[in-house]
Amino acid sequence: MRLRDYIALAAFVVHAAGCGAFATREPENPINSGSGFEPATTPTLVLRNLENALNYANASDYRKCFSDTSRGLREFVFQASSQGMSAA
Repeated sequence: MRLRDYIALAAFVVHAAGCGAFATREPENPINSGSGFEPATTPTLVLRNLENALNYANASDYRKCFSDTSRGLREFVFQASSQGMSAA
C-alpha cells in the first residue's frame, strides 16, 4: 500500500471511532402507557377506535376493529385480491 492509502485508512478509522456511529443510545420512555381502545358498542366508537389505532400505529387495536371474537366470530385475517397479488 502506498502512503496515501495508509493516510486515508487512518483518517477513516479515526473518524469511525470518534463519531459514535455504532454506539447504542439511551432508550426512550413510552409515549403512553396503555391503549385507548374502548369496547365498540356504537358505530361511532368503532370509528374512533380505528382512528386512534391508525394515529398511534397500534396494529393490535386495528385488528380488534374488524371482528369480535367474544361473539364467536373468526379473528380478522387480510386476504389480498388476485389483482393486488399479481401487482406485487
